[in-house]
Amino acid sequence: MKKLLILWLAPVLLALFPTLTTYHHNLDQLAFNRLTIPLVYSLGFVLVSGAVALAVFKSQRKASLFTSLWIVLFFSFGYLYLKLGETHLVQLLPVSLNTLLIGLFGLILLGVGMALFKKEPAKKLSNFVLIVGLTTVALNLWTILPFELQRQLAETRLQKYLLLNPMLPSSVEEPALKPDVYYFIFDRYARQDVLAEYFHFDNQETLQALAQNNFFIGTQSFANYPNTYLSLASSLNLRYLDFLPQTLGVKNRDRIPAYQQLIQSNELVRFLKKQGYHYVLAGSFWDPSKTSPLADANYNLFADFDEFELFMYERTLWNTLRGVLENKQLYTGVERLERMAQNFDLRLTSLKKQAGVNSPKFVLAHFLMPHDPNIFDQTCLPMEFAEMRQLTLMEGFLAETQCANKLMLELANYLQTNAKRPTVIIFQSDEGPYLPEQYFNQNEELVPDDPTAYRIHAAILNAIYLPDKEKPTQAADYQAIGLDERSTPINTFRAILNYYFGTNLPILENKVYVFASPDEPYNFREITDRL
Repeated sequence: MKKLLILWLAPVLLALFPTLTTYHHNLDQLAFNRLTIPLVYSLGFVLVSGAVALAVFKSQRKASLFTSLWIVLFFSFGYLYLKLGETHLVQLLPVSLNTLLIGLFGLILLGVGMALFKKEPAKKLSNFVLIVGLTTVALNLWTILPFELQRQLAETRLQKYLLLNPMLPSSVEEPALKPDVYYFIFDRYARQDVLAEYFHFDNQETLQALAQNNFFIGTQSFANYPNTYLSLASSLNLRYLDFLPQTLGVKNRDRIPAYQQLIQSNELVRFLKKQGYHYVLAGSFWDPSKTSPLADANYNLFADFDEFELFMYERTLWNTLRGVLENKQLYTGVERLERMAQNFDLRLTSLKKQAGVNSPKFVLAHFLMPHDPNIFDQTCLPMEFAEMRQLTLMEGFLAETQCANKLMLELANYLQTNAKRPTVIIFQSDEGPYLPEQYFNQNEELVPDDPTAYRIHAAILNAIYLPDKEKPTQAADYQAIGLDERSTPINTFRAILNYYFGTNLPILENKVYVFASPDEPYNFREITDRL
């Protein structure tokens, strides 16, 4: 029995390798539980393949070796196809690359199968395949296991810090007014002066329309941390993130603790839920805003869209065979683009419906626009794939900026006209663009050490409407509340909670921080004086 287990260990390890190595290369942005489904499917595939091979060859060793070869070919098909597809070889082929690879793989399997029928393989060959399997898996686990241990320790330190250092009181006196709060994030939307100077785009008409609807406009607002997950972690927890270098570690590149503890389970939502608010999430395909354990409702077609799982399936031979036989081949990128267009309509309809709900609610909607990929034109209609490919990054960005403008005005008008309850409306960007390209390098996580690049990327949209708590049909006195033209997101909810809930939080000095390297995202340095 022991010998049989060792014999079949090789195909099992080879089946685990693709999932583990893909996870290994994305450790900092994937939670460990994302491995579960791909690994279960892989193990199931080994069992089925091994049973078929054993029925054919009637020999454990032969079946194990053939299954090992089949596993390698099955999981490597998509990677090989992509690599060869990048070469000039494709243009010289008399048949499609898919047809060539399927034929080649078939010949390899047939040849090896015939050889196994004719001759009993040497034990050394089985040992060699086992060593290959052990080595590939061990190399991945050598990195994964210490990283996961570090993650658990860091997450425990972060949880302890947040528990011992709450920003908001556990209870407050019942306020006279509990307004609905809508927080709309437009990813990488640029500030008006940046749009005018570097994009030659006049955005005054949109801002004036919001101002006429009594919105406060932060004409000199910056993101405190111009990187999406750090920006939201800061604004949704009403604090600077100076505790992260200590709790998570300066050299730690892991984002999952911040995703889970500071965005998906943020302090603002936990506070509002204690005050009787429902949390409504209109999520995106980005993991931190895809779902939340605190959400009472989530309007998001990406809630069950696991891109890691689909990525693994997409690169298997089975995906290609289904494409040939059933016309059901999956392309994760295409699937995402199609679902983005459908999700836009779902979220807009669902957000408008919230206006008719007569109970206090906090609504968070993260719109990945004008963040690329830019799939909408200026009227918010999804573009055809060929049309999208013809646009430059600047053209796509400006098209979705205009779509975002249309969406903002539509939401503002609808909520102010139809909401059954007094309503706070916040339009903010989490960071500015990485455009124009001449000011930025190819690594979108890193802003070059240049004042112009800092200004373009840190300058953000900041438009807020607050109803007066004594006369809710009128706008509040924004200056008296603590908002001014340089207000930053860290003070947005401080001002709002102070005004409506009497939390007496100090309005903090407006500061901006960046990191010097994506490999050290918690190694912050201040750039306020360079803006």
